[in-house]
Amino acid sequence: MENKDRKNIAKQLGWLGKVTEFFEVGNYVIAKYDDKKSGLPLYHPYVDGENTSESYDTLDAALAGAIAYRKEGPNHRADRYFIKGMVA
Repeated sequence: MENKDRKNIAKQLGWLGKVTEFFEVGNYVIAKYDDKKSGLPLYHPYVDGENTSESYDTLDAALAGAIAYRKEGPNHRADRYFIKGMVA
């Protein structure tokens, strides 16, 4: 990912909090940010440069959400079932 793309993502998420780190796996980019309300770190995935409009508590959940988004589209729920199955 280019630096201009990182700056654009940080700007898009500015209302949620300050972006502190980026993780890239293939076509998935996950921005870690400090939530303005709680101060806790959250993870916001992008798929093929597209904002998923979802934030997650863990990096694992964000990656699962990104995969589900890519396979099922914006109304996916597969990530929730996957995470529940892994935690149970």
